[in-house]
Amino acid sequence: GTEEDIDLFFNLMSATCRRKGVKPNPPTVAALRQLWLTFSKRNCLRVTFAEYNHEVVAGSLNIIFGKKVNLWKKGWNYKYPDQHPNDLLHYETLHWACSNKFNHCDVVAFDRSIADAMQNGKPLSNVQKKSPNIFHLRFGGMPKILPPARIWIANPFLRLGYEKILVRSGLLSKLKPLLSS
Repeated sequence: GTEEDIDLFFNLMSATCRRKGVKPNPPTVAALRQLWLTFSKRNCLRVTFAEYNHEVVAGSLNIIFGKKVNLWKKGWNYKYPDQHPNDLLHYETLHWACSNKFNHCDVVAFDRSIADAMQNGKPLSNVQKKSPNIFHLRFGGMPKILPPARIWIANPFLRLGYEKILVRSGLLSKLKPLLSS
């Protein structure tokens, strides 16, 4: 896809978000276009579409960092489910990444409880087995548990203030809902 396809991808992504009951992120076509303009200059953004009978039915937006392809966003208008357009997009992305000598493909998000169970050799619950995250495992990947996010403040005085005031006082936990909205 190209810059001219940003509206099309946004519409597909928005259709998926409506089905899942979540807000699109990026929230607007303008925000997605700005992302495209920023990342595509360095060939770090790739949008791909799946068609059936000459109709675009699904799309995938990937961000490239170094030798890693991040399968960041996807969208599907829910037409022709028996044709498995999302499977096709994942397969195409993996094939493209291998053909272009990338080292890793990352699905960007995965249910922590499923990853923990798999890492510890525990069976998955029926709910976990029906999770949309299981889709990603069909392509041979394994979840990798990453350490929790951390904030590093180089200035020792600011770091101490952050630790004393925000973390230990509990103020940070009160701010988290405001920061994530």
